[in-house]
Amino acid sequence: GLIGKESPVWFSDSAVIKSLLYSIIGILAFITSYISSPSYEIKPAKKVFINTKFLSLFYILLLIIYFYFVDKNYLRGGYGKVFMGEQAAYIIQLFRAAFFAYIIVKTRNLIVQGLNKISFFQYIRFLGALPIIMLIIYLFSVMLSGDRGPIIVFSLLILGNYLLLTKKFPSVKMSLVAILCGITFISVLGEIRSFRKEVGFTNRLSQWYSSETESRYSEKSFLPLTQNLAESITALNAVIDFLPNQH
Repeated sequence: GLIGKESPVWFSDSAVIKSLLYSIIGILAFITSYISSPSYEIKPAKKVFINTKFLSLFYILLLIIYFYFVDKNYLRGGYGKVFMGEQAAYIIQLFRAAFFAYIIVKTRNLIVQGLNKISFFQYIRFLGALPIIMLIIYLFSVMLSGDRGPIIVFSLLILGNYLLLTKKFPSVKMSLVAILCGITFISVLGEIRSFRKEVGFTNRLSQWYSSETESRYSEKSFLPLTQNLAESITALNAVIDFLPNQH
């Protein structure tokens, strides 16, 4: 999305090459661990239905405690500027872990029951109305804060478990449409986050929607939708360029 030598992506040629090299080493090491690991005999799992009531109560309680401890200024667009608080940071990690466990166990129960030929909407209904409502509340607070990571993570969590359950893979056309919609949504959130932090989420959304708002990018892009996401590249390149010289 960002092109040209004056683009902030290009801290230096060496930093870009190093970033690419370290990324390749990381993925190769990940793949090598599977290739080189010894093979073990996998015993069939017992087809036991696992109750999820405890997990449901646990993540609901954690979310309530999180909203009690979290710094309210963080929820008012303070992501990257205001720390949510130590207690809130630990609690929200526990909430995410508990919700991950809930989705995985529910998917396993569906596999055990042989309910693997269902639509995506049926899968969402099997997950239950309460967990979906709790997730929407949490992700809405994430949007208000200006963060985007949890939205991506939880979306992939639910989609990945559904694909694992049904062993369905979307067509190329559907995949491209989904990727485009995802890029657009995440980029819009990033643009909204770039506006003044002291105004509310709805006001920043209005500023973004206004035709009078000019792009904050000085350079043109061959694909404007990816300009905001392209800024994420700068983090790795900046760190690699900074550390050898400053530490």
